[in-house]
Amino acid sequence: MIFRSSEGRTPDQQLADYVVILHQVKDDSFYATFLSVLNNSRKHYADILARRKGKEPKAEAGKVAEIN
Repeated sequence: MIFRSSEGRTPDQQLADYVVILHQVKDDSFYATFLSVLNNSRKHYADILARRKGKEPKAEAGKVAEIN
């Protein structure tokens, strides 16, 4: 279940917006690093969900590709 605020944004989107604003206001490398970690985590999770949608049938999922 995804919780949305009255603005229609998910908590992770709100957190990302908040960190972007803090990074713009305070010239601190902490916020840039935190934003990078947050974006990488969100991309990794999105990749996992995309893989699940297009995953192979269970019978073929265990096969290992042959190298010639």
